[in-house]
Amino acid sequence: MAVLARPLLRLPTEVALRLWSWISLALLSISAVLVVRGFTRVSFIAGMVRFLFILTLFFVFAPTQFDLMLGQADILILFLLMSTFLLYRRGNSVAGITLAFAIAIKPIVVPMLLFFLWKREWRISIITAVATALLMTLGFSLAGWVWLPDYIEATRQWSSGAIIAFPVNQSVKGLALRMFTHNAYIQPLYFKPWLAHAIPLLVGLLAVGSWLIRVSRSADTGKSIVGLEYGLTLTTLMLLSPLAEDIHFVWVLLPLSALLLVAIEHIDGVKAVLPLVVFFVNALYLGYPSIGGRIYAGHETLLYHNELVERSNVFYSGLYLYGLIAVQVCLVIQLYVQRSRKDRRLLGRRDSSQTDAQIWSRLWNSP
Repeated sequence: MAVLARPLLRLPTEVALRLWSWISLALLSISAVLVVRGFTRVSFIAGMVRFLFILTLFFVFAPTQFDLMLGQADILILFLLMSTFLLYRRGNSVAGITLAFAIAIKPIVVPMLLFFLWKREWRISIITAVATALLMTLGFSLAGWVWLPDYIEATRQWSSGAIIAFPVNQSVKGLALRMFTHNAYIQPLYFKPWLAHAIPLLVGLLAVGSWLIRVSRSADTGKSIVGLEYGLTLTTLMLLSPLAEDIHFVWVLLPLSALLLVAIEHIDGVKAVLPLVVFFVNALYLGYPSIGGRIYAGHETLLYHNELVERSNVFYSGLYLYGLIAVQVCLVIQLYVQRSRKDRRLLGRRDSSQTDAQIWSRLWNSP
């Protein structure tokens, strides 16, 4: 990050912030183009309609507005993750470099490398690992290695310190700590510390299990399926991470866009509209501006009276997390639907000389 920020540090603060805002807006627009190119294959006119739809979603999405207001780098991460996917789908190993930049800026996204390891994309995986090491080395060389202990301590504080119990953290771990342990923010629902450990473990096992079941090891599964798999990897990462800040939910635009565009592409009847409605409602929920403020319901008592927030507000403190879980479930279901549709297409093209046993054998061995 120090390498990227160094040119801005030479500018006056107001000018640097304004310039970064314009850069973020440009990256957001480019990301919308990459999403349409990466998740669909349609004509120019149809692509433009989808682009305008996705761009509108990107700009009105509440976490996007938080990111722009606070001058965060999460829009840049979204751009890098989407660039990585598009390059990967085109067979370009440069995908490893764009992913390395994303990891170097925010190491929390390092589990995205597992997607390529699982797909046996060894070249991209090696390039990612080497490029990440080089970028981290270059960053500390420019900033000064004297800052390494502070960087490690800051990382420890954000991943395991008392701050992860504040609503800024929308992870399963953060919500469980608020609900079942004494913390510095809110009165717990019940004091059951074992639940604060058991719930994240259970959700994590379910998330990883669904990922292992639904993400094929083959890359040749069709553009829409691979896009959904990539999105599922991202949501699984966020469900497993001990830290998922509200500003990180800009990244959820990637799997949400995959769901919406795939649903639009396969509208072939009234029943097919239902998934689109479900995905769109989920997008509206996560993008609703009041959600961001609602997760801090009652914080005035802590801010002005130095008293813990009342336990009646504890469920509100995980509103973004509930939307993330819903996206995960939608991805798992949609991947099942897409594979079922693919299997039906394969059955429809069978050669009459093949026996049923041969056909089902081919389907069983296919990704």
